[in-house]
Amino acid sequence: MLKKWGWAALLMLPLFVSAQNLFYVSPTAEDGGDGSFLLPFNRIDKAVLKARGLKGDVVIYLRDGKYILDEPLLLTPLDGNGERSLSIKAYPSEKVVLTSNVPLELKWEAYRKGIMKACIEKDRVMDML
Repeated sequence: MLKKWGWAALLMLPLFVSAQNLFYVSPTAEDGGDGSFLLPFNRIDKAVLKARGLKGDVVIYLRDGKYILDEPLLLTPLDGNGERSLSIKAYPSEKVVLTSNVPLELKWEAYRKGIMKACIEKDRVMDML
């Protein structure tokens, strides 16, 4: 007869049979990682590209640190659709910061109703912020 935890494990078995594809990314990882927990990717886009060819749901865990994106992260229907999902999230209890490689020296001022505004330099070209 199975003990209390044995039954719990059997009840959870269907969850593991339909397991997700997991990848890990760390901003301090060396280039050439395979996306595993011990050898994470060093860029988010590498994980997305690796996940793109897989079947089933995908979770990409971002490990603690600051991620500097030098170009927009583009997601397409190949990444997630009605048949599969893609989640990109911070690893539990870790702090993740996403930022661009273009530092902005902004002087914020009150606009109206609690909204703040700032002007950017004329030579900065941005289509997203």
